[in-house]
Amino acid sequence: MITFKDKAVLCITKLTGDPSFEEKLLSLFRAEGLYPEVYGSEKYED
Repeated sequence: MITFKDKAVLCITKLTGDPSFEEKLLSLFRAEGLYPEVYGSEKYED
């Protein structure tokens, strides 16, 4: 995680197509009143 003033950047790398990890992480952030911008890369393979 990188922070500067009122901004924070969190980078997560994973090697599975299963979206449950990021869905749970987003739900935890939102439960705390945080609504992050989410960016992802193209799917590499099936």
